[in-house]
Amino acid sequence: MQEKGGKFMSFVLFGQMQDPNIASLRPYFDLFLDQEADYTWDLNTNILVQGGEPVTISGFFGRANVFSENTHQRYNNWYLMVNYLKSNPEIACYNRNYDHITPIKAANLRRALAAGLKIPRTIIGKGPIDGDCIVKPLTGGLHCQSGNESLYTGIIQHRMKGTNRRLFLIGEQHFGFKLETTELDYRDDPHTKVSSHYFSPDMVNKVRTVARGLGLTFCAADFMGDVFLEINSGPMFAAFNNVVGGALAKAIYTELK
Repeated sequence: MQEKGGKFMSFVLFGQMQDPNIASLRPYFDLFLDQEADYTWDLNTNILVQGGEPVTISGFFGRANVFSENTHQRYNNWYLMVNYLKSNPEIACYNRNYDHITPIKAANLRRALAAGLKIPRTIIGKGPIDGDCIVKPLTGGLHCQSGNESLYTGIIQHRMKGTNRRLFLIGEQHFGFKLETTELDYRDDPHTKVSSHYFSPDMVNKVRTVARGLGLTFCAADFMGDVFLEINSGPMFAAFNNVVGGALAKAIYTELK
């Protein structure tokens, strides 16, 4: 916590503790604000109040809780914070200039291609296309499945062979990981093995080009071998953080300062 102009300024963590990603960050932040709590933001005075006390924020990291069924309270509190951050540009936060509520997975693949990254043979539609393919929703959320045609408009890609890899970009830092699994989607495999992994400077720079073009300062890019699959603006990171002894969570905090 730091003092500015006679007021205490807090680095705030927003979410819920049942989210392991939030729990891993709690030791680094001055103040935790629960997504389910009651808040009042007075637009005329720009004062945010929780529990009867004003909250003055210098740095912010938040994650919406996806580990239980959403509620109107949590949903609206998330967008209260989104609007508060947009109205207070002096608050340090990640992805401030990223404003894509509409899923843009397809457009991101085109950006990656323009940055010099390889992408799978991909169509957006129902298909079919020839070859060994996977199908996944254009809007995200659901896991990918085998197939070369879709019941409704979606992403259909040639299946890539190789090793699942993930590259996190956190401010100016980056962290690479390898994921070993026998499943098509590693999220379906409770025995997925995660380990640290090297990404070449050239690969990191190309992903940074994509991220900067989108206004992302915190994100994770997924690869199969050297083939780019997608970039995620709000990635899960708790399991990866455990592999590097908390270094990822520490970087999330320190890059805000």
